[in-house]
Amino acid sequence: MYEWPDSTVDGRGRVMFIHGTGLHAQSWKPWLELFARNGYDGVAALWPGEAPSLVACRAQWGRQAILRVDEISDHVAASITSHGRVPIAIGHDAGALVAETLLERDLASAAVALAPPYPGLAAGLWRQLRAGLNALTMTGRQRSAMPTGPEFHRAFADKLDFSESEALRARHAVAAAPWSVMVGVRSRPSGSRSAGIHETGIRGPLLLISGGCDLLAPEERVNDLHIWHRRKSPDAVTDYQVFPGRGHSMVIDAGWRDIAEYVLDWLTRQNQ
Repeated sequence: MYEWPDSTVDGRGRVMFIHGTGLHAQSWKPWLELFARNGYDGVAALWPGEAPSLVACRAQWGRQAILRVDEISDHVAASITSHGRVPIAIGHDAGALVAETLLERDLASAAVALAPPYPGLAAGLWRQLRAGLNALTMTGRQRSAMPTGPEFHRAFADKLDFSESEALRARHAVAAAPWSVMVGVRSRPSGSRSAGIHETGIRGPLLLISGGCDLLAPEERVNDLHIWHRRKSPDAVTDYQVFPGRGHSMVIDAGWRDIAEYVLDWLTRQNQ
């Protein structure tokens, strides 16, 4: 799941999935299985220092480093260049910004950014506070910590009932320091272009997806990011899709397949 296989699937291409803050790489397992059935060779990227198993990752949470988005991007980029084959990048939350960065560096043939945080933080943080999120424990802390059930529910899975939120937390959650990651988002570099795959200088296709009820990546802020990308790269494909009524947990909750199948259809339309 976490390393490219020695032999590649004789199918449509490679996909690298990059998880977001507070989730483990194995949260992508249903996506990996669905994409494999559709001819893709997928891998779930590990963040720097992240243990391959959820149990091991939770056991070492007190020793995990505070990471910035550019550090995660460099780590994932090194994994791609070491294998010499450019994948499609699909990321969620902070992982969505990593996917965008890989696309800018010509280290992804296409990218899908699911609920990407916008570099302007004020609106998102205000919405977190209005939702009852404890800013001192979930956004102001300076070290990694496991979210409590109420914290996870309010910040990540507020559109679900508490029992489903608790099941997701038990299955996927790991320690995180969201504020520190977001500082990395705010100061992240635009990404230097390498000698890349696009001889015309036009980056590959980009799809941004938001949930209509997402408190951490509000619809209007993702739309702002969509407009920014279109202005920055007017000759490249930049698409945007909103899923009404969906929250930040869209990639792991019971409705994940609707999102994943939309992404598959979009990749087909982009000849990916």
